[in-house]
Amino acid sequence: MEIVDTWLEEDRLLPRKQRHTGVRIFHRLRDEHQFTGGQRTVLAYVQKRKSELELERAKTYERLEHPPGEAQVDFTTIEVSQGHRMLTYKLLVMSFPHSNAAFVYPTPAENQECSLEAMKQCFEQMAVFLSVFGSTICLLPSYILRSKVSGN
Repeated sequence: MEIVDTWLEEDRLLPRKQRHTGVRIFHRLRDEHQFTGGQRTVLAYVQKRKSELELERAKTYERLEHPPGEAQVDFTTIEVSQGHRMLTYKLLVMSFPHSNAAFVYPTPAENQECSLEAMKQCFEQMAVFLSVFGSTICLLPSYILRSKVSGN
């Protein structure tokens, strides 16, 4: 059943709806490889192999490394109920995976100008936080952010 294993391995790269079913594998074996066994035998084998492949995939993972001071920045959208209306807000989220810290700033849109202004505001929030609580994290000098935002 080496050919079936090959098909199942190839299927892992395909979208779920394009993968072989057990019945389709049986028909291919019968039509392309002159298989004379029963459909139930093929279905049982396919079910067993798919389970084994899922277990193999579940065991493999890659450890993520998050050095101190490294940040991830992305926009997100939230909906807030105010009165009887749903309001939509854009937020820039700056997170630091090493420490699980995050800073959030609302923006009117998702563009470069808004992202730079929001990052500037997040860095200012961090400076206040660090002045109150102290830390060994090194931040970018504020003049770099000001020059990018203002275009100087």
